[in-house]
Amino acid sequence: MSDPMDTLREAVRTGVDALAQDYALRAASETFDADGWFFDLRRSIEARALTLDLVAAQGPMGGGGPDEA
Repeated sequence: MSDPMDTLREAVRTGVDALAQDYALRAASETFDADGWFFDLRRSIEARALTLDLVAAQGPMGGGGPDEA
């Protein structure tokens, strides 16, 4: 059985790779707004973290089961 932190680290690496590819493709465009991209990314991560905290504290909220968040 693998260590949960190793699994999480691998998922983070995969996510960062996807974000880097997204950023690189968008940055090639003359109309790319890097500040806006980072602002949206930060807000998305903050919202997701809040959801994860709420599910951890209160349990699933939408009937989606324990892995809902």
